[in-house]
Amino acid sequence: MRTAWLLPLAVVLTLVAVSLGVGPARGNGGEGKVVVYRGTLAAGDGAGQEVQFDAEVQPLFFRLATVRNAYRVVRIRIRNVGSRPLVLSAGGDAVEVQLRSGATVTGVLDLGTRDAAVWDALPADLRGLIAYPQRVGGGEEESVFVFLPVADSADVPQVFRYTLRSRPDRPVVIRDVSAAVAH
Repeated sequence: MRTAWLLPLAVVLTLVAVSLGVGPARGNGGEGKVVVYRGTLAAGDGAGQEVQFDAEVQPLFFRLATVRNAYRVVRIRIRNVGSRPLVLSAGGDAVEVQLRSGATVTGVLDLGTRDAAVWDALPADLRGLIAYPQRVGGGEEESVFVFLPVADSADVPQVFRYTLRSRPDRPVVIRDVSAAVAH
């Protein structure tokens, strides 16, 4: 009867795996596949000003990793391939995220203002790395970190709608392009 504990242990481990959404390994990579998102902001003034937005999410890490059990994080890279700077505003820019489930979540761009307790608990050097930038210079790249409340974001994003105060007439739609990238 020394092995009588094996069956209850197997049941508990199976229940934990199912609750985390971890199933048997899938031959196609399943949860390990990266979801790629892309969007573009064109100035529309004929000057060739273009800004590219992209992000990548690994679904399993997205569901497992959080900031202080309060937020999931997606990094959006902004590449300004034009010559004029793109002005950003921590208080005026906004990101709405549509999840695969269809739910819409408002992303947090300025964690220091929105949730000072979480922000203040982070080391100063980390706060400096994830602070919302003021601009993306011509020919430069910056990273923006979008924080999604854990309670509202159990599912992987499908689409990001990024509205810039400096360009309210042209919201950037950053879509899942994984299928197009895979081919």
